[in-house]
Amino acid sequence: MYSMTHSLKPFNSPSAKSVTIIGVPPTNRGVSMMTIAIQFTATQELRALPIIIRRSPGMMLPKRTYVLHRDVVEELRKKRIGFKLLGRI
Repeated sequence: MYSMTHSLKPFNSPSAKSVTIIGVPPTNRGVSMMTIAIQFTATQELRALPIIIRRSPGMMLPKRTYVLHRDVVEELRKKRIGFKLLGRI
């Protein structure tokens, strides 16, 4: 579990308060998440769609191309669903 302590200073007050944030580390929030571009054949895409839809806020592009988070790509590998790796973003 990730935790971070940050001092917050209210706008009208000279006193600072300490707040602990518990949750996902900053490397997994927003822009810094590693995404991977992959491409499927028609058969591979049919097998992969339930996993992609359930697990990823990824992007679908033309010609069976997807941009997905690395965790989803790892799950596709575990399920032995083949794909062509186009690049890491």
